[in-house]
Amino acid sequence: MKKTTRTFALLFVLIISCSESQTQNKTVQKIRNTCRKIDSNLDTYQKKSVLWEEAEEGAEGTAYYKKGHLKMFHVSWRGETGKKEINYYFNAKRQLIFQQDNDYRYNRPIYYTKKIAAENNDTEAYDPKKTTVQKQKYYFENEELIHWIDGHNNVVDLKYEKNTGKRLVSEMKELIQKIKK
Repeated sequence: MKKTTRTFALLFVLIISCSESQTQNKTVQKIRNTCRKIDSNLDTYQKKSVLWEEAEEGAEGTAYYKKGHLKMFHVSWRGETGKKEINYYFNAKRQLIFQQDNDYRYNRPIYYTKKIAAENNDTEAYDPKKTTVQKQKYYFENEELIHWIDGHNNVVDLKYEKNTGKRLVSEMKELIQKIKK
């Protein structure tokens, strides 16, 4: 009897887990479709850009609006050894639904020419073809992080990352304030 009860309990947990996973997969797919639609319509949206001095080589934010509603917000920070870009996507309720961070790392600083390399007994100069990119993808529902794919394309277990979603939403809201000024 105990064995049967344990078997049913285990089966119940598996069914619930599968159901939650399927629901999450549907939500993630819906978010991806929404983002594709936003991307395909960017040229039709109102655009507002702002520059600010937060990085070595500068930073820029561009907001895309449809009828006054923010649909996408692109932020870029540039430095000598790389750049970081973040794309934020919003649903009809004006809530963050997706964030993609692109972290570009250059092989050498952008000013590192062949001449400078030779002067430093180095055989390698800056080469944009050797830039590496790590992408992190964050999916949100009601501005709660529901799915995260890290820079190595692995799914992150959110049980151990409870504050990440709140931090990302807070950072996004701070950046949006800069575009409103």
